[in-house]
Amino acid sequence: MLEATISRILTVLTEIAEREGDEPDPGPRPPTSASAVAEARRARGGGFSPEYLDFLHLHDGWPEFPWGITLFGTSELTDDETYPYYQETLEDCEAPERLMDALIVGASGNDPSLVLLLDTGEVVDFLYEERARYPGFGAFLADRLTAVESYLEQLLQHAEAARTDWTPEHRAAKEARLLEELRAAATARPRAAVPVATVPPAHDPIPAAVEPGDLRVGKKELEASVMLSLVVYLGSYPSPDEVIGCFRAFRRHFPVDGTMTWAVPNAFGGFPEDAEHPDDESWAPQMRVDVGGHFGIRVSVRAEATAERSYTLNLRGIPPTDDARPRAAFCEVIVPADEDPERLARLTAELTALLPVRSGHGGYSAYVWDRDAAKDQRVFSWCRRFFALDVGQVDGWLEAATEHVVGAGWLTVLGPAFVTHLAGPALPAFTTPGITVTRSQGGGVVIRAGERPSLGDVHRGEFPVALAEVDRYLLPLKTGGWHHTSTWWPTPGQAWQLTYDELPGGFADHRATSAWLTRLIDPQRFLGPTAREQGEELLDQLSRRHGGDWADQWRTDPDDFAWLLGLLTNAADPAAGPESVTALEFVTAFPDDAPAQAYNRLIYCYLLHDHLDRAEALLPTALEHAPRAPHIFHNAACVAARAGDHRRALEFVRAAMQHGYADFASILDDEDLRGLHDDLAFIALFTSGLGPRSDEEEQAT
Repeated sequence: MLEATISRILTVLTEIAEREGDEPDPGPRPPTSASAVAEARRARGGGFSPEYLDFLHLHDGWPEFPWGITLFGTSELTDDETYPYYQETLEDCEAPERLMDALIVGASGNDPSLVLLLDTGEVVDFLYEERARYPGFGAFLADRLTAVESYLEQLLQHAEAARTDWTPEHRAAKEARLLEELRAAATARPRAAVPVATVPPAHDPIPAAVEPGDLRVGKKELEASVMLSLVVYLGSYPSPDEVIGCFRAFRRHFPVDGTMTWAVPNAFGGFPEDAEHPDDESWAPQMRVDVGGHFGIRVSVRAEATAERSYTLNLRGIPPTDDARPRAAFCEVIVPADEDPERLARLTAELTALLPVRSGHGGYSAYVWDRDAAKDQRVFSWCRRFFALDVGQVDGWLEAATEHVVGAGWLTVLGPAFVTHLAGPALPAFTTPGITVTRSQGGGVVIRAGERPSLGDVHRGEFPVALAEVDRYLLPLKTGGWHHTSTWWPTPGQAWQLTYDELPGGFADHRATSAWLTRLIDPQRFLGPTAREQGEELLDQLSRRHGGDWADQWRTDPDDFAWLLGLLTNAADPAAGPESVTALEFVTAFPDDAPAQAYNRLIYCYLLHDHLDRAEALLPTALEHAPRAPHIFHNAACVAARAGDHRRALEFVRAAMQHGYADFASILDDEDLRGLHDDLAFIALFTSGLGPRSDEEEQAT
């Protein structure tokens, strides 16, 4: 039985390696001798189950067992350094006593994962805690067989989905469905137009504005910089031939010499390799759809004749989300900002004809090459000054870009479905001089706003009027926000998922992504005080009027937006005046970051100022936080009591106590709750002054 399971695992692993273009792992070791097994049993004091003995007689360990585990053979079991090391690992992880005497039969070299064999013959998969238990060593191997078979099945499914996506028939059907959905949505829910604001005057100073010399143009360094770029979102996976065609077009239009590195993308990132020369296509045969559904190529050419200058093509097919929401594939081009923009325009026209395009935009974009809070804030400052400047973030738009557009650029690309939805059979038409529209071979269009890209420096009154007109034209299709979901696999079998609904850095800190998206249509909204700036002003007001060092704390260590909301909550004195109400209402307008204490204080403020209707309106949201902050139940009881609902008030008092609220004296002394004092159920809660009674006492009443 063991032999058949092991053979099947090896067969599946070989097929996986072939499909991923890798060399198969060496597999398990040859069998060992009976004397070596006997020596291992003496060294470890027995505890070898019959199935594990059978394994050792078949294979003396398995160094690269899937995934990341070494199954021990006699050499690991008898080594005076290896085995004690993993025993110490088990102790360091504070394993339960029942596992401390288990035989360690497998371990990871990358983390504290261990495979433990118990006296009962059971096998435990352990990482800081027991993750799984199997009735025997054979069952453990069978489970790993199921895992590798599942991996292969997922690999085959993604590969088949990509092959289907490459067919013209499938692509045409997707575009037809998209057009139907766009028309249905426009009929059912017409999108309200954003008021078109007048062109802003020169805006000096802009909060946190940067000097022009800080804007790095024409030179890529490991810091925030500006590059000439293009991002085109796709409705389908690019095919292998399309990827190769895009690479060749990229090299024709930017034929620089230098060192080329390339990487085939996968679910875990990519592993760069050096090419022999900039036109090397040795990567092409290695392109495969990986187990996560990723496909494509990323190439970068570093031209180093004078200073390091980087030219990048990143073309990727992207799988759906874990809950099956489609995401857009994309093609990204990044070149030095002082490159000839005409080359980028010609390349854009060729890529639009080559690829299944949905939308795209090109011009100047700001990038943070090495993530840093100060650099992120710098990019945000640039974007508040230079209105034609885009942000070099692709992945957060991938879900939205299947059916919406991000916005206009110096070059704006629209695929056939979007063009048809907006303009019908005609080409888009514009009144601002300098805007040209060219139809591509595939039915999409490239809209060009002027001969060259600009930065649109509103500090000097240089508002990009042409871009604004194109962006207003795109309004029925514009996305409403940025959404990014990432999954990390820190250890086998464990995944952490992080979700962001704001662009990183200053955009998240200022809650300004939505305002940035409509900056060309409503510029004053983006130039006006951001959420962070409003919060800082409120904190200054509270500190000036009520004392305290809250504003000084923020100025000394300005951290993320949640920290600002926490300081505002602490600074707001419910008894001090209406400015505290204003501050707390501001804090609770951001429920993802607002501390629970803010809801409690705001309800108390409303009670002090007789705003009972506002307190009632806040209760549903506040009560979501109450189990972790039971003092909210106390104030909720006061709201209910003032409204004359004593039954509900009693329920809130009981809930407060059930969730650990121990300030019984304040409940008994609270004037709002005086009306409950004659209620027998209320009295029962405070029998002998001990707080709530047990369930048994309640039943005995």
